[in-house]
Amino acid sequence: HPAMTQLMVPEADAAIIHVKLAPGGGEHQQRVTEAVRAVVTARDLPQLRVGNGQDPALRPVVKEAVRKRLERFLGEPIDAARFDEVVDAKASASSMKDELLRLRERALGTDELIEPLPEEEWQAVDPAKLFDTRGPALESYLKQTLPGLAEKDPEGIGIVAEFLGQWVDEAKEAQRFTASCTVLGLPPPPRPATPDGDEEGLPGEDEGATPKPAAAAAADGRCSQVLAILSELGDETWRIPEGVELPPLETIDWKVRLTGQPVIGQAFASSVSTSLRDSTLVSLGALAVVLLIFGHIRALAPAVWTVMLTAGVIFLLGHPISIGTSMVACIALGAGVDFAIHLGVRARQEGGGQAATDALGGVIMVTGLQLALAFLVLLASEMPPLRQFGVGLAIGLLGAAAGAVWLTPRLYRRR
Repeated sequence: HPAMTQLMVPEADAAIIHVKLAPGGGEHQQRVTEAVRAVVTARDLPQLRVGNGQDPALRPVVKEAVRKRLERFLGEPIDAARFDEVVDAKASASSMKDELLRLRERALGTDELIEPLPEEEWQAVDPAKLFDTRGPALESYLKQTLPGLAEKDPEGIGIVAEFLGQWVDEAKEAQRFTASCTVLGLPPPPRPATPDGDEEGLPGEDEGATPKPAAAAAADGRCSQVLAILSELGDETWRIPEGVELPPLETIDWKVRLTGQPVIGQAFASSVSTSLRDSTLVSLGALAVVLLIFGHIRALAPAVWTVMLTAGVIFLLGHPISIGTSMVACIALGAGVDFAIHLGVRARQEGGGQAATDALGGVIMVTGLQLALAFLVLLASEMPPLRQFGVGLAIGLLGAAAGAVWLTPRLYRRR
């Protein structure tokens, strides 16, 4: 149906329901997303049974559904009797009086079909006779009413009968689509100007005095919407509701999938969390092997301390796991090992961790502070991931320096 066109995917086997969230932060969007997810997962959707929309057993259901939609659109109650009046509205000679007068003048008072007749002659043609009279009957009526034209141009009167009947039928078709709007008190679409004829004085193949139904409806917004709603009465298929015993044409299983930016963000955050956990464990394992080979396994303790401290502070600050914060762990891990190795080598040379800390502790702390201040410049960025990266790395570097200075005397005691 045209009303579903914007919701349907190109393959026409699914529809998209767009839930627009009010402006809010990431946490607000996540809460709303979880609430929508709970509704989707908790709802037990039965199979969709589709039947023939024109079946007498299903017809009352179709009419009632369309009536309710029309009520919602107009914002006023429409009982069954008035709805039937709207559906069965048809054009009549009285409702088309002005249009019939215009078409009569177009056929007989202009040079579009024949040499125009004097006004007093063509006004003798009763417009009501033009509503239903067609073919030879219309030609005979015109010959009786216009004897001068019949004598002067016998072929022309046949042409007039043919095209005048065609124009009236087109006008009746257009009126059939707008009569429902008239019953509802909606203004009918404006009639477009009469187009020019072709070189021979006959209307072109795609030209006419009356608009096509779609064009006529589009001229008035509310009338167009009413006609779109009423057109659902002609749908070939319709959902069979519970309680209606009717063999379905087909049965469709519902598959509801929640998607959108908040859902994608949740999936991304979950993926980043998993990747961060796995990469940190792999890095610690690889680092332990390297430190064991080169005899600096005790430097692993400050590295683990750095990762745990950094993760804890970031959590307390409320920063989510993102691209920015996920990169902090690897860099902080490397910085913690680097500071610990420097102090560990000096501790072996000086004969103990305390002596190494007394000699290089200040340098290590100043280095960590300088690096932290350098990365805090990222706080000026307008991108949240960069700001989070700067804060997290500053915490990690300060924690790495402090952890190395604090743990080295305990890891390398004087013998």
